[in-house]
Amino acid sequence: MRRIFKNNIQLSPLHITIISTLIIIAVLTFVALISLKLYKRVDLTIKKKYSLSEQTIKVFNSINKDISAVGFFTPDHQEREKIITLLKLFSDTTKHFTFEIVNPEINPGRSHKYGKILSGMVVVESGIHWEKINKPNETSILSAILRITSEEKRIVYFLQGHGEKELDNIENSGLLRVKNILESLGYDVKPVSFLKTNGVPDDADVVVVPGPEKDFFIEDLNDMNEYLEKGGALLILVDPNNLPNLEQFCRQFGINLGKGVVVDKSKRIPGSDFLVTLVEQYSNHEITAEIDSVSIFPLSRSVNVSGIKRKEINIIPLARTDEKSWLETDLVNLFNNGISLFDELKDEKGPLTIAVAGELRNYQKEDQQYYGRLVIIGDSDFATNNYFDQGANADLFVNSVLWLNRQKNLIASRPSDQEFYPIILTESNSKLIFWLTVVIFPLIVLIAGVLVIKKVRWQS
Repeated sequence: MRRIFKNNIQLSPLHITIISTLIIIAVLTFVALISLKLYKRVDLTIKKKYSLSEQTIKVFNSINKDISAVGFFTPDHQEREKIITLLKLFSDTTKHFTFEIVNPEINPGRSHKYGKILSGMVVVESGIHWEKINKPNETSILSAILRITSEEKRIVYFLQGHGEKELDNIENSGLLRVKNILESLGYDVKPVSFLKTNGVPDDADVVVVPGPEKDFFIEDLNDMNEYLEKGGALLILVDPNNLPNLEQFCRQFGINLGKGVVVDKSKRIPGSDFLVTLVEQYSNHEITAEIDSVSIFPLSRSVNVSGIKRKEINIIPLARTDEKSWLETDLVNLFNNGISLFDELKDEKGPLTIAVAGELRNYQKEDQQYYGRLVIIGDSDFATNNYFDQGANADLFVNSVLWLNRQKNLIASRPSDQEFYPIILTESNSKLIFWLTVVIFPLIVLIAGVLVIKKVRWQS
């Protein structure tokens, strides 16, 4: 069969097929060229599992140094494609990051500079500094980049000597996870005892008080007060312990530490009791503005803003509990008998402030202006190894340190090595699950069984 056009040009079926094929190829090539210019990658997972964290993006936006990475992978390495995708995300984020993939088995000279190299390692380099990463992922690569590009080492001291939680403790109650994360951000993390240093060390950028069990001497608090007034930064994690001197220290800033334990029976994580407080309400402060998940406080006290203060300081609440929570003051009945009932005359009704941040203002010395910063959180267990990676706990702690250290450009949701998405059940949720699983579903099965038996008997 032949087709005849007005100009009398005759095309055979073969010619028509060739022309159609060329047109399709041309269209596909045109679309491909456009897609290269207008490339847009969309991550549809709920937790943005295949996207860079906000903190990583902020770090890259703040670095003006050129960074190169070399991924050493054999073609059959199981993590090869995953790391290539990650490095590609890095390079798409900033023009200062480039990378290449090298097979260490056929290019031994390429790895000679870095010592012993095995397949699966990544080396990041900037100027004369480089660092080798044995287990590359977003967190480890970002940490290495921060270390090799950091201009100076900032020091965070963790106070010891009053029963505080220990930095190098690998048990659930320790702070090793905190230490590792802060070091990965370029901080030098050290313990300190005022008995040995005669006050706050001069090189302290931030001082953390991680859950003291014993009260402070007045002299120690005077040293901390002087440190704040000179522009220092203090993070206090205080549990529901009786610490009158520390409580008085906080009151001078218009902050009252609640004398009780926060109780919330309205929602809980399955398996936990009502003393594990779940916080979802945050203020629009720099520390908490970008936190969008729940924080978990195993045993906490309220941290209230009273308005009565002797220091010129601006206090902002950071996080609040649910309105159905309250501050339980009958601790004997609570801990001995496990009984907690709201008493309008003694207990404080929620919502309760559980964390605050403040900045000292208008303090002048020798014609210089100082702005000390202070964060107080009514629990220290949330930062321990057992809870640090759960929910938004790590973000709350790390963002507090970054804000205290005036590193606003790094405050964001950080990359997480361990994903924990707690299931939060309200009272109505718990009742619904109980009725569905214990009553309704078994009842339906029972009724269906009875009907089947009756039908069989009737047919027989």
